Formats: sequence, structure tokens, C-alpha cells
Amino acid sequence: MAIPTLVGLPETPCAVIAGESPFGESFTFEPAGSATDTLLAFISTDCIGCQQMVEAAQSHQDFGGPTVNLVFVGRDLAEEDGVALRQWATQLQSVPLVLSTKAFSDYGVRGGPFYVLAPAGGGKRLSEGVVIGVEQVAAEVRRARGFA
Repeated sequence: MAIPTLVGLPETPCAVIAGESPFGESFTFEPAGSATDTLLAFISTDCIGCQQMVEAAQSHQDFGGPTVNLVFVGRDLAEEDGVALRQWATQLQSVPLVLSTKAFSDYGVRGGPFYVLAPAGGGKRLSEGVVIGVEQVAAEVRRARGFA
């Protein structure tokens, strides 16, 4: 598990995430263009906690409120198990899975499972951290959004 190296939230704004789906379709997420807060879930196919996040999304588990967008972010296909990523993307249905190693670098994420809460309309991160479990992430997201 990667350990964050910062104390507190970074002062940098949330970056645009550009990549592709596991099926090769272009995908771009722009935090500044989002009307709702977005939970960016950084995952990897060799991670049990990441699999649990995907399963929770499949079962429509609460990630911090009904108005939170959820976007999964994985590394490029050259660095991941493409078969597993395509299976996850199919299972997730309406929840996007974008592959972008650059996003890991842009957000300072060394490995999954890690989350970043991007505010509606862009700006600085509302919350971020290592994922211990879905309930923990949901509680941190609600707290960051003032619903704790």
C-alpha cells in the first residue's frame, strides 16, 4: 500500500483527467465542468481493496451521498490487466472507468486504492486519502461536504 507523503490537502486545483476506457474509447473528465462533487477512486487490478470498491459501486453502495459522481481511475492498459479492467468496466455499467497513468501522477497518487474528492465547478480538493473501506470513504466524503 502506498502511503501519502503530504500532511493536509494539496493547494493545487484538481486536474483534468484525460485517457481512455478499457475498450479504447477517449474519455475526459474536467472537474471545473462538473455540476456536482466527484469522487475519483484510483484503483489497480492487483489490489483487493480496489476490487471491493468496484463491487460496492456495482451494488450501488453509498459513497457519500446521492449527488456525488463516481469516476474510477486506473493506470494505462500497458500497466494493468486489460481483461480485468474490461470486466470491471462492463460490471460498472454507468460508472466511468478511465485509464490514465498521467492522472496518477497529476494527483500525486502512488497506488490504489486511493480517493480524491473533487468539488463541483473545480478548485482545490475537498478530501483525499487511502481507502480502508467504502464506509470510511463515504464518512469522509460526507464530512468534507458538511453532511457529517
